[in-house]
Amino acid sequence: MFEQTVLQQINPHIKEGEKAEFFEGTLFVSASKNTIRDVYITLCNIYRKRFIQFTHVADNEYAFDFILPKD
Repeated sequence: MFEQTVLQQINPHIKEGEKAEFFEGTLFVSASKNTIRDVYITLCNIYRKRFIQFTHVADNEYAFDFILPKD
């Protein structure tokens, strides 16, 4: 459910030939740097920057992890 919601939220930024998918709870985005930036900004605005962690995986591919807030 969460994964589908996230994909719907970033879908407007994903262009033809680009890809966003979850694997074991991590969001992987293969796209242009502009798209990656827009996805990151969207996720930070929705889930707060401190709960989003990203890693550069390869050329034009980033992994986004969602950090659960502590109670």
